[in-house]
Amino acid sequence: MEQPLVTIVTPSFNQAPFLRATIESVLGQDYPRIEYIIMDGGSRDASAQIASEYSSRLSWFSEKDRGQSHALNKGYRMAKGAILAWINSDDILLEGAVRRAVEGLRDHPLAGAVYGEGFLMDIDGNFTHRFPHVRPFDLWSLVHLSDYVLQQSMYFRADVYHEIGEIREDFHYTMDWDLLIRIGKRYPLQYLPHYMGGLREHAG
Repeated sequence: MEQPLVTIVTPSFNQAPFLRATIESVLGQDYPRIEYIIMDGGSRDASAQIASEYSSRLSWFSEKDRGQSHALNKGYRMAKGAILAWINSDDILLEGAVRRAVEGLRDHPLAGAVYGEGFLMDIDGNFTHRFPHVRPFDLWSLVHLSDYVLQQSMYFRADVYHEIGEIREDFHYTMDWDLLIRIGKRYPLQYLPHYMGGLREHAG
């Protein structure tokens, strides 16, 4: 059986200090079929030069946008993958994350999305502790209490994304929560007990 193509989009703007680590965490995955798209908002730092070093393995687009939600929608409009995800330009995927996500969606064919565990990181990329909020899927809690899904570990089916509609561009910080709620109202979200992503905390 052919392995599905996974499209990962990175929205970015002036994140050169962290961008290389993000790129290498995606390109270093042990899953063979990844389409990687970086949607840059017109960075004025060294981001373009860094991305150019990997030009044979990713697609780089740089133009002014209306924020990360807009950048993600633009990326997904050109995506060819059957599975979609995003990783911000200061965060990372952990080893084996994409493979585990594909396996999770294969093993749970009714799930609209999968998500796993992850770590918080400091500005230098050192893991500080486990992301503390992750729990198995419960729609009521997701809607009424909190977003307990670590976005850096989240993967969703492209056909589900197209069915429920694009990321809301009027949401700049909670667009992942809104997307998860909209998916969760129609499909189960499957928790995977694997460490899959790293969230960097820094003043910027």
